[in-house]
Amino acid sequence: MVSLINGLASDMVTLTREHLLQTKASLVETPRPPALTAPELQDTISRGNERKPLAPDDSDNYLVSQVRTKKRWIRFCNTLDDKPDWLALLKSLSLDNKGFCEGFVRFCIRENEHKFGKQNVKEETTPLYYLRLLDRLYRNSTLQHLDPHLREHVRSIIHVEIIHIHALNRDGR
Repeated sequence: MVSLINGLASDMVTLTREHLLQTKASLVETPRPPALTAPELQDTISRGNERKPLAPDDSDNYLVSQVRTKKRWIRFCNTLDDKPDWLALLKSLSLDNKGFCEGFVRFCIRENEHKFGKQNVKEETTPLYYLRLLDRLYRNSTLQHLDPHLREHVRSIIHVEIIHIHALNRDGR
């Protein structure tokens, strides 16, 4: 038994040495690329500086935000009494049924309160952000923005009622 263990140990040492020798040989055989000359380095730096960032619509956070907004809108539609089709309701948003936009903003605020067990929405900009998310979801579904009059109406409701009801900070402090 001892001789078997000694034999295995010597084989492992041999394999380890062989592996090290092969690795050294491959490093010696693989030539290093030549260093960049000064003009090549300057060209690389200038190309990197001219490269534009990803378009906002292609960024990961944008796509995740879209999915979350869609799920939030579906949850909002499921809380309604007749449980309408979420896409049909989204496409029917107009000044005639402006209560759905206002209701969605209120739903988002209450959902945050229930999620965290306290009033988590503290800034005036958060309800406006929910309105922008709804506008983005509407734009992705219908290829046009919400009616500007509808947006202004909901924005005025946010400023007149929602900010005062939830005691939101207006100055960001």
